[in-house]
Parts: sequence; structure tokens; C-alpha cells
Amino acid sequence: MKRLVLVVVVVLAVAVPSAGVAQQPIQVFLLAGQSNMVGRGQPVSAGTPGPVASLLLYRDGAWQPAGDPLGAANDPERGVGPGMTFGIGVLNHVAPGTTVGLIMCAKGGTPINAWLPGSGPFNACKSAAKAAGGVVAGVVFLQGEYEALHGAKQWLSRFRKVEAAFQSTFGPVPFVLGQIGNVARPYAQAVRDAQTEADAELAPVTLVSSLDLPIGPDGVHFTVDSAKTLGSRYANAWWSLLQQFPTVADVSPGFGTPGTTVTITGSGLGTTGSVTFGGAAAAFVVDGPDQITTTVPDVGVTGAVRVSTPYATVSGPDFDVVPVIGSFAPTSGKPGTKVFVSGKALKGATVATLNGQAVSFKVLAPTQIRIKVPSGATSGTIRITTAGGTAASAGVFTVLPA
Repeated sequence: MKRLVLVVVVVLAVAVPSAGVAQQPIQVFLLAGQSNMVGRGQPVSAGTPGPVASLLLYRDGAWQPAGDPLGAANDPERGVGPGMTFGIGVLNHVAPGTTVGLIMCAKGGTPINAWLPGSGPFNACKSAAKAAGGVVAGVVFLQGEYEALHGAKQWLSRFRKVEAAFQSTFGPVPFVLGQIGNVARPYAQAVRDAQTEADAELAPVTLVSSLDLPIGPDGVHFTVDSAKTLGSRYANAWWSLLQQFPTVADVSPGFGTPGTTVTITGSGLGTTGSVTFGGAAAAFVVDGPDQITTTVPDVGVTGAVRVSTPYATVSGPDFDVVPVIGSFAPTSGKPGTKVFVSGKALKGATVATLNGQAVSFKVLAPTQIRIKVPSGATSGTIRITTAGGTAASAGVFTVLPA
């Protein structure tokens, strides 16, 4: 289980278009996997009663109050699963007034390769999320009983691709992986071992245990009470994992020349692996889970400040990198002379002037620009303008007679 950091965070998620329904959840969760996620606990009357205020289910093309069973109406075996108590648990963690939506993507009997990108269940889940609208805030995945019966050799390699596909489509989001229970199948332990390895290897994934929860008489499906307990565990695991995802709240100051010290504040920053200014890597020091101190790089470019951790890459406010002219050579010449201007943050130059007159130029590198002295030019300072500001030379270029 990943370490819990007690900080307040903003959900990192990707918006998808609204379906035009009257009520729209603020946070949407995808419930994926096999029949234990759909729910097989009986009797349904022993499950969590519904509807629950602020908890919705996407069904038949619209959002509606959630209530067990969450499975499709044409599924004759549908029963109580972990979805309802998961949704209720999320409501207990998020701000009052937040509406939570559940999309049941799980399908009984599906092997792990059925969840690979391009496959039917994955595509159906993707389409449902797009049609439903809202913001995907997490994925809950309970699958592996199929491989527990048929062989677990390829479960991990395929799961890596499945998790990457969900992250690419909806992320970065916390991915809660349910451990298969004490199912009466020959390869069950091999699947659980692979799930444990996935938890250790993939930072955005957290594994929820289930071995202590009773299985029903069929030897495969969780009882009603087990499913309800599992759902609560999923909600707590999602919240704990969410604390590890980085956010950037402020970048101060918001502009500066290369070498300027900048403070980035937010949350989940303790595992930062890189900081960039407009895509240019910057040196940095992690001061703590809520703060980084960094330095504007010499080749920095005006644009978003990005922070990357093992959990996600997030963008903060744009930072204006102000260019600097350090020197130029030669210091004098006739019209037509090519002058090499050296400095910092010169990439993305839009205008170059000599004593106020526009000149033609070519950016040779982020630290060098070549200008050409035009006809009719007069002696004066050289100025280079980028999106971040304008740099002026300290010395004067002397224009010699033609």
C-alpha cells in the first residue's frame, strides 16, 4: 500500500464532454473488471440501500440515483458488489456537496487481455465515459479470477498495458487494484503475486487486500458483506493514493531571467523527479512535500512550469522567462555585417533591433542569435524580444561607413 500524506489536494483528472443531462457528477469513477466488480452478492436486499444522496449511476444514457444492483438490467446474475460502498466512501472523503458518479464498465468472465486498448470492454468503457460527461477521478479494477483458472503467466505484462491505456485516456488518475480473494482456482496465488508486483512497480496503482474476506458457496464470488467491506477499502485506498499525486498551486515569482530562484508550492511534491520551464529542464531542490525551490535554466522558454513525479506530470501557471544579452561580436561593422549575439533564453525570439531599427536574425541556439546589420542602420544597442520580455545589450554596436 502506498504511503499516506495528509495534505489537501485537488483531483487530477481529465474532463470529458457533457452528455447534456440535467444532473452532472463532479467526480466520475470507472468500475472495471470481472463479475466480482459487477456484483454477485445475494440477496440484494442485504446490500447497501439506495438511492444515496449525491451518488449517481450512469445507465441507459443518463445519470440516475445509484442503488444496488449496479450491474446491467439484462444480467440475470447481478447482485451486490463493492461499487455502492465505494461511492459512499468517496463521498465521506470529498467536500460536502460533491456529486459522485459511477460508471459500471465491468463484465463477467473477462480475461485481462479483454481490457487491453482496442478491445471491446475497454472501448465500451471509454465510450460510456465520453457520453456520460464529468471528470474521471479514478479507476477501480477487480479482475484476475479468469487467469486464476486458466493460468497467470501473462497477467502482469498485460495489466501494465491496461493501466497505461486507462492513464493515457483518462489520467493521470489513481488506479485502485483489487486483489482477488480466496477463490478455489489453481492459479489464484500466481495472480495475487502478479498483482502485488504491479502494486510495487506502478506508482499510480495501489493494491487493496481481500484474503480475509469470505467467499460465497460457489468458491469464486464475494458475499454481500465481503463486497461491502471491499468497497469501503477501495474508497480509503483511492483517497490515500490521491494524496501522492502532485498539484502546483503557485509559482513565485511569475517571471525572471535565467538564474532567478523560483518557489513552487502545491502538494504531493516530495517525490519530484523533474521540473521544466517551457520544456527546458531546471535544477531544483525538494524542500518538502508542499514546496520546491528551482532555478530558471539558461535555455528556459516562456510557458508552463511542469513538475513530474512517479505519479503524474502536472502543469502550473505560465512563467515568463526574460531573455538576457551577455555579449556580441564583432562590436562594429558595415551594413551587411553578421553579428553573433550571445546570451540566455534567446530561443523563441520574435523581434531583433539595432538602435530601434528592425533587423533580420536567425536563432542558432537558445544562447545565440545571429543578426545582420541592415542598410541605413545607425549605431546603438541591440535588443532581442521573446514572449518573456526584451533584452538589451549593455554595449553599443558601432555602424561603420559603407
